[in-house]
Amino acid sequence: MLDGNFQHDQNIELDEVKSRLLYLVTEELWDELEEEVVSFNFGGQPISIFAEDVWDFKPYRVGTEYTTLNFKFSDNYVAPSLLIELKSIALAFIYHSQYAYRINSVISKVNSLKRLAISLTKSGIETFDGLTIDCIRKLIKKDSYLPREVDLAPLNSLNDLSDYLPFKTNFVEKLTLKKLKVLQPDKEQHPVIPLRIYLAALDTYTNTVQYWHSFKKQLEQAIQDAIDYEHNQIRRMLKRLRNKECGVGQVFNNNDKKYHEFVSKLNKHQVPIADYEGNPKWDTIWRDVQPQVRTDFFEKFVPRKIGNKTFDSHRELKSFCLHLDRVCRYLVLCLSGMRSNELLQITPDSGAQVITLDGIDIHLFHTKQQKITLGYQGYDDVYVTTKNGHLAYELLNSLNRPVRNWLGCKNQKTWLLNNLQHFQQPKSINRSGNILQSLTRLFSSKKQEFSIELNSSDVEMLRRSDPEKEFNIGDKWHLTPHQLRRSLAYYLIGMQLADYPQLKQQFSHYSIAMTMYYARNASSFQKMFHDLEKEKVRQQAQLYSRLAGKAYSGEKLGGGQGKNMYSESYIDRDISSKYYEKEIKSGRKHIHALAPGMYCINNTCSMRIGIEIGECVDCDWAVIESGAYAQAVRQESINILEGLQSKGQLTADIIAFQEVRIRSAEKILNDLDISYIPYQSSEWLITSTI
Repeated sequence: MLDGNFQHDQNIELDEVKSRLLYLVTEELWDELEEEVVSFNFGGQPISIFAEDVWDFKPYRVGTEYTTLNFKFSDNYVAPSLLIELKSIALAFIYHSQYAYRINSVISKVNSLKRLAISLTKSGIETFDGLTIDCIRKLIKKDSYLPREVDLAPLNSLNDLSDYLPFKTNFVEKLTLKKLKVLQPDKEQHPVIPLRIYLAALDTYTNTVQYWHSFKKQLEQAIQDAIDYEHNQIRRMLKRLRNKECGVGQVFNNNDKKYHEFVSKLNKHQVPIADYEGNPKWDTIWRDVQPQVRTDFFEKFVPRKIGNKTFDSHRELKSFCLHLDRVCRYLVLCLSGMRSNELLQITPDSGAQVITLDGIDIHLFHTKQQKITLGYQGYDDVYVTTKNGHLAYELLNSLNRPVRNWLGCKNQKTWLLNNLQHFQQPKSINRSGNILQSLTRLFSSKKQEFSIELNSSDVEMLRRSDPEKEFNIGDKWHLTPHQLRRSLAYYLIGMQLADYPQLKQQFSHYSIAMTMYYARNASSFQKMFHDLEKEKVRQQAQLYSRLAGKAYSGEKLGGGQGKNMYSESYIDRDISSKYYEKEIKSGRKHIHALAPGMYCINNTCSMRIGIEIGECVDCDWAVIESGAYAQAVRQESINILEGLQSKGQLTADIIAFQEVRIRSAEKILNDLDISYIPYQSSEWLITSTI
């Protein structure tokens, strides 16, 4: 079933629509199905019908995702019967599947099956009916079809959807690349950015963003002025050309293909270049072709000073803003761990938010997840970031807003990120490959503010973090966005600034194993860098000292050890960070993070891999200074209970487990004197438990 923000108007009987479509599909009444409506707008009016090659599900859009299912085959012929079956599969995913799908996910599944449909048609097979594993193996053997890992999920779904399809498949077992005898290519493994380069970039770009953030309004206005300037100059040059006040060479570049296309179309319609603005076809042809206009004949750009820079030309301004845009992209990815395609999906107005827990501001990014895994459809779309990450996003948003506004006025689709180089025809960026290109250029800039050439220390570190790869002294470091994600995991684990459960939540990983793989070899990182080991101990000592200071000043702490600390007397006792640093170095004391605001002083603690809050409430080793995690766990359990109850899927085991989490969380809140409304078990809970 399709999932999204859209709720059908009451005047649309969705169940009746679904039943009608299902009846026509399973009975193979194709003539009647051709004119049947498959999607509706907010008011209940039809948007798309079955016979069309493009279906639009815009009301179901989440964020800025695509909403159109395209059944066209521009370069290939596909049997009409296969096309009908493809559309039937799409309807099954959208209206009948037991799983909730985003429209982007359905589009991806249909596109995967289109590849198979092309191959079947070329082999003389005009239906999915009776499709077997042997049939697919034959296609593979003939080199007419090479399935990828992403192609297998929609194929395996066909058996689950069989009651809603006009054909039957004969996959008696789950398809895998191994069973299909397809060698799975080795996935590209992204190396860890050497610490020297990682810290230099972080420090340099943070300083840049902090400085220019205070000028974001002026920069935004300057970009808007640059857009207006270019378009005013273009209108001026075209007016002169059409009135025979200048030559063609002053307006167009002779080597521009679009210029030749423009002239050719003018000649075809017998429209003179100098028409004295009297022929409407001139404007139509101009809008259709849109050749580039030369900028060296533009009137002088009025210089302007912003911050510590003076821009003497609009090219200078664009070049600077383009660089600043790339710096902001880098910091947003670096300080959150989000994927590059998720950065594209952020809704500009609400992508960055701040919540306050226990008086502490928590900065968040809300994205739209792309990594869909078994049993997970991307609802967990929140990344925690830092204040500097938030500043980078705000500056990034300001830099891109003028282009978005311009595109919006032209009724064109807009995304968070845009091209800040070509203002004659501004464009939004909707491919993650563009993120890769922009960051690669950021690191390959001739004006690089730090060295990206590998030295001996860099190479030695890389041999430990990525022993399967080869690096040489003097090589230039080539950056990709995913390196930022892996480097964040590696350094957070290596410095013990976070543990696996925290990192799993931050990266939205399906399993702890995936998170541990991202941070692989991080232990060698600790052994190699003595100065980082010292930094880790220093931070642990500061944490211990801060907790002791809270207990000394009468602030309540939770957990068994936290209560002990609160009840102890610290008079005449050294609770400085220097003291705890000595104790930690000697091995007499230890502390590590369990969750936000929750710590353990047991160096053999097994809770680092999976936290059970019930086991930490009164644990003799636990220290809890914040109720943030307890509040989150409590609300999550309440949502699970009430959600499963509404679907009639509650079991006694689930109730018992979630009740323990809720009561444990509430006990922590009580211990910390944090007010809350106690959760009252409903009658159905009591009955189900009994």
